[in-house]
Amino acid sequence: MPQPVRVVGMSLAVVLSIGCASPYSAYYHDFLDGKSVDQVPSLVPHDGEPQVYSARDFETDRRALTEDGYILIGYSSFNATIADPRDAISHARRIGAAIVLLESRHASTERGATSYALQNLPGGYTIHHVPYSIDRYDFGATFWAKAKSTILGIAATDLSADDRIGLSRNRGAVVDVVIKRSPAFDADIMRGDVITKFNGELLTDASELSEMTRRHAGKEVVLEIFRDGRPQEVKLRLNPAAY
Repeated sequence: MPQPVRVVGMSLAVVLSIGCASPYSAYYHDFLDGKSVDQVPSLVPHDGEPQVYSARDFETDRRALTEDGYILIGYSSFNATIADPRDAISHARRIGAAIVLLESRHASTERGATSYALQNLPGGYTIHHVPYSIDRYDFGATFWAKAKSTILGIAATDLSADDRIGLSRNRGAVVDVVIKRSPAFDADIMRGDVITKFNGELLTDASELSEMTRRHAGKEVVLEIFRDGRPQEVKLRLNPAAY
């Protein structure tokens, strides 16, 4: 899991420099079409405070959170000199997110000089030049919500060009993530397995796998998978549809 973030108080000068508008809200990209988590049937409403973590690598974090049953509901991205993590937490509360991942990376340093004139005695002016240096950062936050129990418990992708060549086939779905305590997890389906058949029917791609999974919710099914270049059958009972 990503590392927890300790949110501490900030000085009045810092708060005033940020202004009233939260950039985490102003630059938010929503995946729920304007709905909050409690308005989406497939998601679990979150009543407590959001958990805040420091992001490491997006793909690593995404996989870890997906394995724990969370899905990405939106993200914020902006460039600024400073950002208050409490704004991200406030936005998470507003949309009902359970977890927030925060990251910041140094983007650039602006250098220059500002000039001012001081009057001399008895007359005339002296121009003074004061150099400045301003660091700017790329800030980001991803917002996550807990999903209700899934029917199969995997996230799958289509076969890549290399997969097709290696397997000598065009059809199938590659297991990218296995969600803990799901039917797939209990049946020891592994990341990297290629699902080729569902109850004896050839699978075209990941989309068809999702469709067939929904159609057979709550039933016992047989999947054919390729692992290490060898086919094998896996029997499991799917969860009923949660919504």
